[in-house]
Amino acid sequence: MRVLASLVDGVGAIAYFIDPLEHDALVAGTHVLPAVLGAAVLRVLDRSPSAVDLRRLIGVDLQAMLEAAADADARADVAAALTGFAPLGQWLDRVVDEIGALRAALTTAGDAHGTRAPREAAADWLAAADRTRASWRAAPVDPRGRPPVAFDAVEHVNPLTQLLFGRRKRPR
Repeated sequence: MRVLASLVDGVGAIAYFIDPLEHDALVAGTHVLPAVLGAAVLRVLDRSPSAVDLRRLIGVDLQAMLEAAADADARADVAAALTGFAPLGQWLDRVVDEIGALRAALTTAGDAHGTRAPREAAADWLAAADRTRASWRAAPVDPRGRPPVAFDAVEHVNPLTQLLFGRRKRPR
């Protein structure tokens, strides 16, 4: 293990050791969950009586979400996660809770007893998500204090391909 850590350090990388079960749980949240949510959104939209019109109006945001579900590596991860359901199930429960909280805020904001309009409730929910996103972008994630990869710079690249061949430069 020390030899491997020395090799990793020698090339300027940082060794990161993690328990296999913890790894699976984290991958379920960061790779599998987006693919599952993309597939779920696609299934919901496809069952709509307006599915044909929805296909005509697809935008880049929805297309990006659906790409996670279409990626072959993601599908393999999803299949593996579904056989060991516990970590993915916990992430799905959290998403259901979060969507439920948004729905409750919108519902109570729009009723006779609500003190805010649904638009304000949605704006508050989105502002909280923006604050979280900003804190994720700003927080260093390694001991050298380097910031994480910018969310908008993330590419869908196989990690092994990236390790062996590096990343392509983005056009300017």
